[in-house]
Amino acid sequence: AGRTRRANTAALATVSSLIDIYLASQDFKKLAKSSQKTYGIHLEKLRREIGNAPANDVEPRDITRLMDKM
Repeated sequence: AGRTRRANTAALATVSSLIDIYLASQDFKKLAKSSQKTYGIHLEKLRREIGNAPANDVEPRDITRLMDKM
């Protein structure tokens, strides 16, 4: 009952939804086109591997494991 709409949304966020938000952000759009391309490639790999995972459940060791595979 004490949760806010933002907290509810954060609890439902998946890795894929956060990737979408970042790709649409001004921070991403400010990057050089070559950086956007490189980031995009790696973010799509991340999406394929764990895109459906709840973002709050992803731990640093999960990212390390994925980076080791890339």
